[in-house]
Amino acid sequence: MIAGGKRRRWHAWPVETATGLIAFLAAVAAIGGLARRYGVPAPLLLVILGIAASYLPVIGPVRITPDLILIGLLPPLLYAAAVKTSLIDFRANLRPIALFSVGLVLFNTVAIGLLVWALLPIPMAAGFALGAVVAPPDAVAATAIARRVGMPRRVVTILEGESLVNDATALVLLRTAIAALAGTVSVGGVIGRIGLSVLGGLAVGVLVAMGIGFVRKKVADLLTDITISFLTPFVSYLIAEEIGASGVLSVVVTGLLLGHKAPVMLKAQSRVLEQANWATVQYVLENSVFLLIGLQAKTIVDDLGESTIGLGQILFVALAILAAVFVLPPETPSGRCWSSSRSWSRPEPCCSRDRRCHGWSADCDSQAPIPRRTLLPKPRCFSGRPERGWLNSIGC
Repeated sequence: MIAGGKRRRWHAWPVETATGLIAFLAAVAAIGGLARRYGVPAPLLLVILGIAASYLPVIGPVRITPDLILIGLLPPLLYAAAVKTSLIDFRANLRPIALFSVGLVLFNTVAIGLLVWALLPIPMAAGFALGAVVAPPDAVAATAIARRVGMPRRVVTILEGESLVNDATALVLLRTAIAALAGTVSVGGVIGRIGLSVLGGLAVGVLVAMGIGFVRKKVADLLTDITISFLTPFVSYLIAEEIGASGVLSVVVTGLLLGHKAPVMLKAQSRVLEQANWATVQYVLENSVFLLIGLQAKTIVDDLGESTIGLGQILFVALAILAAVFVLPPETPSGRCWSSSRSWSRPEPCCSRDRRCHGWSADCDSQAPIPRRTLLPKPRCFSGRPERGWLNSIGC
């Protein structure tokens, strides 16, 4: 009896874990399917239901480790998005993509860092670290919503391109701020870290793409070829991180190059199967990320009780950061936009029509709304004087 009891207890943990994982994936599929059927933004619905579920007695504390996100979820998500992105369109819109993925993230990091430093008794480097976490728009949300609202191709390319690269900028800034907290940073060190992250990430991405492309050309078995495809983002990410380069940038470069070369490198059957498999992986992981965000709500609220800072001050700072996220992003002067086909010194009016949406932008031809870091289902439009917003600079 005792031995049997021990055996049952020994098997209890794996069974509970497997049951929880199955229930989690079933919830992801069910909520995602309902959202698609009724036209509700799936990320918003998943977060809300995740918050509600986190307070159920049957669900214990949920804590997500950074390694799970950075190594387990981020590489395949970025690769799945990059491999479907047109390299030609990416290069054609490189200037606005660089402006938002580097300039905007850097601006927001500094601005939010200074705001947090002024409101809380923390070192300035800690404020910049928090700013780096908050600054980049969510890559998953951008790609998930861009496919849903039917935005113009150029705008989709810019938003997706920016969402692919901005995490690399934010991670470099975050690591620099953490090094500053430890007192081991200098101007030369910062320049060297940025150079290694960018140049190393580009080099690793190109080399991995060349190597994987060469191997996949020689592989005749379809299933083996698809397996190599699944391993590609992790190989690219881990090699880059091992040498201190940007794993995010490496994965993006690898995905862009392999996606561009796929028609001449792979057989038609392999491409079709790869696209279907990566679409499934992307769908499951995207929805899982948002549900996990919601499931952590109760744990985060409970941890606030252990903080030496009062709850009222925490809420005030959180609301101030939230407001800053919407207010701070800059735009080009006079509501004009920088087109990738024009010189940087010659901005053109973004749209000929005297109409803009507050917190949104609209394409001149289709008037398709572009979400400005929000999942609101409908924009609030104004006629007359153009409203100023950072997305006006890429609207047309």
